[in-house]
Amino acid sequence: MSEQVHPYTLIDRDRLRVFSKLSESRTIFKKRRQFFNSAREPWVAIRLGDLAVGFTPDGPGWIFNPDACNQKHAEWYRLQRKRPKTIAGIRSRIVQVIGGFRLGPYAERLLWLIHAAVLAQRSSVVTVSDLQIAKVVWGNHRPKGWRQSIRRTVSTLLWLHVGQWPADGSQPGFGADTVLLTHARDLRGTTDDRCPEHCAGQGATHHHYEFEVGPGFLGVLVRVWHTAIAFERGCEPGSMVGNGNGGGRSALDSHAGGLRVRVKITCLILSTML
Repeated sequence: MSEQVHPYTLIDRDRLRVFSKLSESRTIFKKRRQFFNSAREPWVAIRLGDLAVGFTPDGPGWIFNPDACNQKHAEWYRLQRKRPKTIAGIRSRIVQVIGGFRLGPYAERLLWLIHAAVLAQRSSVVTVSDLQIAKVVWGNHRPKGWRQSIRRTVSTLLWLHVGQWPADGSQPGFGADTVLLTHARDLRGTTDDRCPEHCAGQGATHHHYEFEVGPGFLGVLVRVWHTAIAFERGCEPGSMVGNGNGGGRSALDSHAGGLRVRVKITCLILSTML
């Protein structure tokens, strides 16, 4: 089996499998594997063939980004205080985290909407109308408390990681390079609550959400972006480093002095496995 790159492919097979699995509800973690990595961080994972979907009870994906930890210091400190010190405490914390997860069909529909926005806006940081989210998730009959439902689903997705499960059966290597979503924010009431080009909510009163997708979401698209950025700038491809606060950045942008830089896709090429 070899990996080939084709134009106009909408998504690679790995992401299709992951999105479909996340539609099954939080019970997917019933048959889970719990382990410590080399840094003694606790992890939970389920296996999808050669893929791994997991999370750490220590916190959401942004905890692996120093900039995000500095910007969210109060929340980071709260998470540190919650970290259990014993094996029994870690097991209890894992059960607590899973109990708060909101997966199922709503999560899958939201992931597909974010994926479509990434392609349409050609950026790792996308803005989506709240009415569009409601339409995709519930159709024409959104329930009471639909905003709270969106918030809970988004909060769940922020905890998840997607990576490879080694062929030798050893532990998957989760970390900053496997985060599914690195950032999500309800823009209602902020100065950033503005329509992107061709906003689906135009013509009706609405607000927006902002999402930053991570390497675990993008899959092979990360490599395509690096190549495209390097080609535009005449330099070597760098590595994707999301700042966890809505600013998709590349290591190539380190000279930007912390300015918010969006990583643009210059060609819509994804990978498929043949």
